[in-house]
Amino acid sequence: MQTLQHAALAPHLDRIASGGEGIVYRVSSMPRTVLKQYKETQRPQLDGAALSELVQVVDQWDAPDKARVFSRTAWPSALVADDRGVCGFLMVEIDDPFYGHYGLRANPRRVLCDWNQLIYQTSAPTPAHLISDMPRVQIEGIVQLLQDLAATIEILHRKSIVIGDMSGKNLIWTVAPNRVFIIDCDSFHFDGRRGACSHKESPGWVDPVLTGRPTNLESDIYKLGVAAYRALAHDAHSPVTRAQVTQRLTGTSIPASLVDLIASSVEPTGRPIAADWSATLASLFKFGGRPTIGTRASPAGPPTSSLGPSRPRIDLRGSPSS
Repeated sequence: MQTLQHAALAPHLDRIASGGEGIVYRVSSMPRTVLKQYKETQRPQLDGAALSELVQVVDQWDAPDKARVFSRTAWPSALVADDRGVCGFLMVEIDDPFYGHYGLRANPRRVLCDWNQLIYQTSAPTPAHLISDMPRVQIEGIVQLLQDLAATIEILHRKSIVIGDMSGKNLIWTVAPNRVFIIDCDSFHFDGRRGACSHKESPGWVDPVLTGRPTNLESDIYKLGVAAYRALAHDAHSPVTRAQVTQRLTGTSIPASLVDLIASSVEPTGRPIAADWSATLASLFKFGGRPTIGTRASPAGPPTSSLGPSRPRIDLRGSPSS
């Protein structure tokens, strides 16, 4: 396993973002690579051994599973350490198709197409003083995004890996083809074990069954149901229960089998598994891939580019490792 020294990387770091736990830097000496460096307040809670296990475990997987995970998640690819131990990790930089532009016409912002962009979408035209190139995704497009996400979750769950903090900010997407990419992967952990970071969940996405206990495989399914409901109902705030799902989605153009799947996923017990999601969503597309749902197709989005079929290559030239 590669562990790089922060001192060697430091001359090549360009700060690009900051979050609650860490600061993200682009590594100019490595193509399409960024560093998440934990803030000092987070380091006492950081479990470097758990993070190291995530880096190493994918090398035990077969090629198709490994390719899927690296193309759909910002999986930790190498540890970074300083004189006090692990201080961060390297991961692939988010690809351009997952970004859009929104804001004042004179100076629009470049923003991620996260799940909240789906939730808050309306049919109203963009006001004249604003500009937006965010794709407007219809029901078929949302179903395709959910199908892509469920396929990734199915692989992770077969490996007993819990996503944990699945939320409107940690799921990002693109269209044509429709794909979902999961970020903040240091919340991933093996079922029944602690992850690299302390237990965390996002407001509005907390599994009520847990009552403060660590996330598990079933809580991932609950959050998949929440993701589906919030995107299809454009409802960002309501508690997601079977009653809420059936009240808002029954009688719409959303297939009854999907409504029932979502409702079952947010029940306290008897939740489906990721494979059930994949099977149900696949059944909604027939006749050579044309959706059987009678609504307008999703508009074309930005061109896509490959995220690579294997672990992102780390070029250590100019960046010595320990």
